[in-house]
Amino acid sequence: MKFLKRVRAILLLPCVFLFWYEFSLAYSDTTFVYKYYLKESAKRLDLHKDRYWHILLHYSKKVDGYESFIDDAKFFLSREGKKNPQSELLETIDSFFEIPSTNHNDHPRCRFIARYEWLKEKLNIDESKLPEVKCSEFQDVFQRVNPKSASLIFPSFYPNSPASMFGHTLLRLEGDFHSSLLAYAVNYSAIPEDDFALIYTFKGIFGYYKGIYTAMPYYDKVREYSDIERRDIWEYNLNLTAEEVKKMFLHLWELKDIFQFYYFFDENCSYNILFLIEAARPDVNLIEKFKFWVIPVDTIRVVIEEGLVEKIVYRPSIYTRIKFLSSFLPEKKSNIVLELVNGSISPEEILKDDKYLTLQERQKILEISAEILQYKYFTKDISKDLYQKRYLQVLRARSQLPIWEEENIFSAPSSPETGHESARLKIGQGVYNGNGYLDISIRPAYHDITNNDRGYIEGSQIVFTDLHFKYFRDKFFLERFDLINIISFSPFDYFSRSLSWRVKTGFERKGFYFDKDDLYYFVNAGCGMSAKILSILSYMLFNGSVEMGGVYKKNFSGGIGIEGGVIKNFRNRSKTLITLESMYYPLGDNHKLYKLSFTQNFFLNKNLEMGFSYTRKKVFSHYSYDFGVLINYFFR
Repeated sequence: MKFLKRVRAILLLPCVFLFWYEFSLAYSDTTFVYKYYLKESAKRLDLHKDRYWHILLHYSKKVDGYESFIDDAKFFLSREGKKNPQSELLETIDSFFEIPSTNHNDHPRCRFIARYEWLKEKLNIDESKLPEVKCSEFQDVFQRVNPKSASLIFPSFYPNSPASMFGHTLLRLEGDFHSSLLAYAVNYSAIPEDDFALIYTFKGIFGYYKGIYTAMPYYDKVREYSDIERRDIWEYNLNLTAEEVKKMFLHLWELKDIFQFYYFFDENCSYNILFLIEAARPDVNLIEKFKFWVIPVDTIRVVIEEGLVEKIVYRPSIYTRIKFLSSFLPEKKSNIVLELVNGSISPEEILKDDKYLTLQERQKILEISAEILQYKYFTKDISKDLYQKRYLQVLRARSQLPIWEEENIFSAPSSPETGHESARLKIGQGVYNGNGYLDISIRPAYHDITNNDRGYIEGSQIVFTDLHFKYFRDKFFLERFDLINIISFSPFDYFSRSLSWRVKTGFERKGFYFDKDDLYYFVNAGCGMSAKILSILSYMLFNGSVEMGGVYKKNFSGGIGIEGGVIKNFRNRSKTLITLESMYYPLGDNHKLYKLSFTQNFFLNKNLEMGFSYTRKKVFSHYSYDFGVLINYFFR
């Protein structure tokens, strides 16, 4: 019996093979015909020229065609895909017909799901004629995130980090969450390599880092920016529909684990976030608004101008909250907060002290202490056990006092996009040692200490590639070229014992009284302290400087010195800056420098300033003075 069954099975094998062969031919013919039909339809419709296809592939128009910003070969199905939109589109259609392997999630229809959904709509693709594919990984993540709305997030400027001097932008995808903190943050950033600041800046400028998109819980980013780096956060709620947000998510899925080279000035965090917004709503035009450089706050302005923002929400940092609460506490009693935080006194002692401390002072001391304890824990200055013990004790004590009767919510400062534009043109006229001159300067970025602080951080300056030209004694020449000029004056107080600092480098001229008045290269850095008393910001820095060039007989000079100054802002209508500097150069050409300067700026409107400046200087044994009037015009 078994023998007969085996014989019957052997005799049936040719029949089975013949059936499989004929079925394969039929399927192959059907697949070939349908694939050919789809590709010809795509050609007839010129889908490779469609703007949405260019958005999905991050194509940019070049003189000789197109080129994608994406540098990762895994993102392209065609060998020519980086520069050939049509080749990539046809290869993409081909890939939809691939027989899936064991892991369906690696199939192009799952891996490049945004392309598939778009082409399915444009070509009216019949899925029954394609191999069956189950994108389980995508479906699991999509259901977990459940994106229905989106917000553009702007953590404010952070001069202490080269990567964040201009601020930063990221996206927040929101679903059915009770709190926005539980939503997901989508971030594009350079992959760090633990380089120190100068190397990090150099590599970032010339594209030596790879940039990738990442997603994480939003509360992690809030902790990083607001609680650790002390940066206020601005949330711009976008008026995208749930369907548009889904398109954004589909495109983000395609960019998972895909890199492109990161550049500080153009292909940066903000520029690449714009592709996600355009993928959601291709009718808006965001990418083409930027030709040479991309500054995060400018992308915020463009998104608002395109009518995408429906609401702005301000999220103050821990430091901002501490400053606000401490404004209700007399300075002489601020040391009690530090003693409470350090454990020198207990919260119960604060509760019982109703003779020396008023009710409001006790409330504020406990509230400030709770904020500082959180900050110390986030920055790992205290252990988790110690934090939990002291923090709970403070909260328990605070709960025994009544709610503060007065208004406990401070008004938000001016949002970043309300400040002056990033680029500046300055035109001035003045007198140098009795001779008239015309002064013209232009800088692409971005804010200096004498400009209006509206939308910016008081006491900060970030200047890149500032070119100063002068017409003097019938000659037109470059007087100064500031490559980098950064200032961070963080007022020193009981709760923030930050150092103030500055660094600048570039080329300038020493003065017109030298036999050889060539440009020389300089590097100047300083560190010190600043304080704000009665709305006047004063600072003191100890500086070091190295200068190299033919203006010196020994071709270089190096020295140290001291600089002090005061800054007064008159209700965002005008600003006064007075500085006094003394430098001693013992290295190279031995000499001394003394300099007194006074600058007064008047803010006529958001993008127009008018002012004057006076400088008195002594270099070697030569005295000079310079008086000029100026007009600043800001633009983008």
